[in-house]
Amino acid sequence: MKFIEQNKRIFIPGKEDLYRRLSIRECARIQTFPDDHIFYYKTLMAGYKMVGNAVPCNLAYCLARAIKTQIQSNEKNI
Repeated sequence: MKFIEQNKRIFIPGKEDLYRRLSIRECARIQTFPDDHIFYYKTLMAGYKMVGNAVPCNLAYCLARAIKTQIQSNEKNI
C-alpha cells in the first residue's frame, strides 16, 4: 500500500490483487482464540469489532496465573 497521509493509504495502482482483508477467523487466531471457538454476530463489522476488542486468550491466562500466584504468596505470608 502507498502512504498518502496519516491514517490514509491507497492500493498501488495495478497491484490491487496483492492485498486482501484478514478474515474474522484469521484475526481470532492472531488473538490466540482456539479454532473451535464460536463467535456469534449479525454483521461482519460486528464480528471484526468483537474480535478486535477481545483480550487475547493467552494473555488473559498468563495474567490470571500471575494474579493467582500473588494471592497464594500473600496468603502464606499472613
